[in-house]
Amino acid sequence: MLLYIDPGTGSMLFTILLGVLSAGVYFIRGLVLKIKYSIGSGKRTKDDDENIPEFVIFSDHKRYWNIFEPICREMEKRGKEIVYLTASSDDPALKCDLKNVKARFLGEGNKTYAALNFLKAKIVLSTTPSLDVFQWKRSRDVRYYVHIPHSAGNLSLYRMYGLDYYDAVLTNGAYQEEQVRGLEKARRMPAKELVRIGVPYLDEMLKRLEASSEREVKGTTDRSTTMATEGATGTGKKYTILLAPSWGKSGMLSRFGSDILKALKDTGYHIIVRPHPQSFTAEKKMLDDLMAELPDSEDFEWNRDNDNFEVLKKSDLMISDFSGVIFDFALVFGKPVMCTKTDFDLNPYDASWLDEEPWTFGAFPKLGHILTEEGIPDIKHLINESIESDAYKKSREEVRDAMWQHRGRGAADVADYLINKSAELDRGDVTDTVDSSDAATAS
Repeated sequence: MLLYIDPGTGSMLFTILLGVLSAGVYFIRGLVLKIKYSIGSGKRTKDDDENIPEFVIFSDHKRYWNIFEPICREMEKRGKEIVYLTASSDDPALKCDLKNVKARFLGEGNKTYAALNFLKAKIVLSTTPSLDVFQWKRSRDVRYYVHIPHSAGNLSLYRMYGLDYYDAVLTNGAYQEEQVRGLEKARRMPAKELVRIGVPYLDEMLKRLEASSEREVKGTTDRSTTMATEGATGTGKKYTILLAPSWGKSGMLSRFGSDILKALKDTGYHIIVRPHPQSFTAEKKMLDDLMAELPDSEDFEWNRDNDNFEVLKKSDLMISDFSGVIFDFALVFGKPVMCTKTDFDLNPYDASWLDEEPWTFGAFPKLGHILTEEGIPDIKHLINESIESDAYKKSREEVRDAMWQHRGRGAADVADYLINKSAELDRGDVTDTVDSSDAATAS
């Protein structure tokens, strides 16, 4: 009779085995170095310090290349080499044109973390949370781990202990810093270095938008205002509405199912449904059923493009729940978002340790109407009002100012920080905790 081990137990056993293996390897390595040191009359060999990368980036999915590409390009301009480690065999980084970016695929599944746990590097930069919590362990041969968020949203909405074991976190606003400090206090953790930077991927998205032939962005010019005027003057503007839900039981499609899709289809507007990529794995049956019930048609489409830029650009309003793409749409494109009111279960997330609700939940009503289940039958009216409202336009600008500081400087901020931190580590300086400083003055 075969012994069955469930996936959770299997992962735990793998982690224990890996820990034992790591300890053994480090013991043997230390013993070898001691023997070398003794034979060499107390002198370190060149091999002890050579071939250790100064800067390593780890990406757990190819979709985060948009986060790292502008940083890699900035470091390339400064003549700095980046070792780019990815868990995706088709990551664009593997074919990028940057001569100083040495990209390598680590392998699938546990092979990725086995490689990371024995990594040698001075500084590792990553968007991946839960360092030293599950399979990904801090390597004894990495001097400094730095986290950069993959979106402009809440840092408290990572799964439990998401950032606890990083040395530094790059933030883009006071609200993120308050969340990290609140978690440190609640869990009595040492204070991490917090450095406020811009948002590199939003800077690049804005450059791309400005270069497009669709429209010209000038200061606080809001394309939705133009669209609303056309609609109000009776030209019969047919809005394009993007439904961009997150995944999980608190997500919009899990809660509202086909009801919201049917209501949107009945508006007569062009509807684009773009589920979160994880939904196609974790919620495959639900999506298969919805796509069978409401298949693609002339004014209703399901979107799975890897690059979301074009679908964001052509949409006049987004409907979402708590997905990070909300702020890409509102901050870069200056367009309204209708967020759904959900009974969000905070228990699995770091936010459950804090007394205050996640900051962005309070920002949602400033972006457009909040959509409740009772409001679904009136969704067309709510859409029109969200697009046409000058008050929403003004409050969106306030949210943008709070969330996206140092506009246009994101990649330069990160490069400044990494280079300065490397020099600081070489000097052996003690780093003071940074609560809300500019990257240029952080070190």
